[in-house]
Amino acid sequence: TLIDANRKKNGVYIGKIKTMNDDRIIIKIGSTNEINTRATALKHTFGEFILLDFFPSNRHTSLESAILKHPSVYTYKYSEPVNEVVSTELFCIEKQYYRS
Repeated sequence: TLIDANRKKNGVYIGKIKTMNDDRIIIKIGSTNEINTRATALKHTFGEFILLDFFPSNRHTSLESAILKHPSVYTYKYSEPVNEVVSTELFCIEKQYYRS
């Protein structure tokens, strides 16, 4: 699996945390140094977490910050609570961009 292939690696992840009723999904973009542990925690927090992509990087926190601030990404920012949790790293995109 994608998680197994990137165990113990620093990197930036993109994961689906919710499917909307209108062909959109809520994704979370974040950084970690242990995707297996992070994926388990996110599933507990949001009720769902499916890892869609993982980008290994030695400078994963800088990469994450650059992605989150980029205008092409920021325009999709999602500020509503998911599972009663508000996160600054959530984005709402059309699900055609990712298959899961």
